[in-house]
Amino acid sequence: MGYDFKLMTHLNKLSHTSLYIGLIFMGFFGALGAIFIAISAILFLFVKNENGNEIISRRKLMLSFLLITAVWFSYLLSGLVNNYNEGLLNIFYKLSSSISIPLVGMIIVSLNKIKITKEKLSLTAAASLISMAAITLFLETVSPENILSKHSLSITERLELFSGNAIPFSVSVFSLSLLSALNTYNSNRFYRTIAFLGMSAGLYSSTLLSGTRGTLLVLILVFPVLIYYLKRSNLFFGEILKALPFLLIFVFFTFNSTNIEAYKNKTFVTNSSTSSAPEEKTTNIRFVIWTAAIQAIEKQPIKGHGITQRFTSIRPYLPESHGHVWHSHSHNDVISSTVISGVFGGILAILYLISPVLFIMLTGSFRGDSAFLGVSFLALYLVTGITNTMIFNEVASAWIPISILSIGILIKESSPWPKNY
Repeated sequence: MGYDFKLMTHLNKLSHTSLYIGLIFMGFFGALGAIFIAISAILFLFVKNENGNEIISRRKLMLSFLLITAVWFSYLLSGLVNNYNEGLLNIFYKLSSSISIPLVGMIIVSLNKIKITKEKLSLTAAASLISMAAITLFLETVSPENILSKHSLSITERLELFSGNAIPFSVSVFSLSLLSALNTYNSNRFYRTIAFLGMSAGLYSSTLLSGTRGTLLVLILVFPVLIYYLKRSNLFFGEILKALPFLLIFVFFTFNSTNIEAYKNKTFVTNSSTSSAPEEKTTNIRFVIWTAAIQAIEKQPIKGHGITQRFTSIRPYLPESHGHVWHSHSHNDVISSTVISGVFGGILAILYLISPVLFIMLTGSFRGDSAFLGVSFLALYLVTGITNTMIFNEVASAWIPISILSIGILIKESSPWPKNY
């Protein structure tokens, strides 16, 4: 009995430690962060719920898990039906870019076992963002001219650090910024300061430094919500007003004409796939891909083309002038999912992208912190999912379950149940 108790205690600590480490890594090495959180999700399955309280019913948690993983399993089914002759290994290889959905998603089932407060969640997010900023400054200082120059603080480069791509990096860092904001009206002045530093570093890095226009659009959309949320704390809002002159100077230097032109060049122009291809606006390329994808959907509207053909099936419909274009997805999760699994897959993709808000509605907690996160996450994931991907990248796809976990933590903290934290 004593041995079982000690084992369970160590397993509980290990699960929480892995979760904290994963969240910290999400700010600068998203793939590794997703691995730690997936490990945590698996470990939590073997942890007992000590007090037996189900603040959020297990039925609702299981329903939420099924809601976010349904789209991934539709890809698997479609692959088995359409692409079985290509081999199981190839099918699972093509599914690997979205493997975070079921693996990280498992943590939702164990939400009642997780003993993390809103304060600790926000501190962890802020620590991740401050670490990201420190690493960026260190790399820039140590070796600005060599391989690290791709992570330059210069406005002419796209910041991505070790995430491998600027867009999932921006999704991860922006999401962490929202979590960091949760402590901006903490009674502890130090926590408020850390929250503000983390949030500021995150919002700046995820928009301007990453050169991600979708995330910049999201910031513009949620800015009124963010200001309203911050205004709830008169103490914190007063600190912002004191810092306003410095913020105005910062904005002036960031948005001067030279930097705006450089930002346009790095975010709106690409050669798509090969150095010999002519430069073209990425927006134009996306419309060409979407048009071709719709034609591919018309050929197989019900069962789709399968996971291994998610872009190959589109290529015959690309105009000759864009024959060089090659991507791993259609830069639109709804269209990509419809190409893979038919119309049903497209519907499941929409449910996946809006699942944080659906989770809030399912638990009847659309208020305060939960409402702030729900609306902000919804804007981020819809914009990213419609213009790029929240599914076909192991970093970005981890954030839907993480966002639901975060909202669940807030719901638990506002519950009248005793939590014994």
